[in-house]
Amino acid sequence: MDIYQCYQAAVKTDPALARAEALLDAAMARRPLARSKLLPKATGEAEVSTRSVRIKGFLPYTIDDDFIHDSYSISLQQSILNGPAWADLHAADQDIRSAEAALWAARQDLISRVVDAYFAVLKARADARGPQRQRAP
Repeated sequence: MDIYQCYQAAVKTDPALARAEALLDAAMARRPLARSKLLPKATGEAEVSTRSVRIKGFLPYTIDDDFIHDSYSISLQQSILNGPAWADLHAADQDIRSAEAALWAARQDLISRVVDAYFAVLKARADARGPQRQRAP
């Protein structure tokens, strides 16, 4: 197994790297939530009702009628300045940058650990073979 294969195996099983990736995913999930506070908010309402009318007294006959009354409304609201929402968005962006830096640090740490372990194994193998070579004439 060469050093790159060792690194690929370590990437799949290293808990520190997995934790850093999970923290980055969590930080990236907060950004859309923070951004949503800045978007317009729309609400809608609908009302449908039936009304019955009975008119008598003005004409020689009575007027009985039923009709449907409906009403619809849509409301759109947008804040002009929402300081706390902008601060939340800025904080989410900073959290993403921090998590990205932590992920890069975890990757570099993993590379360092894999390289150290790989060369320690090579040295141990060389040291184990050294006395055997000295015995042979």
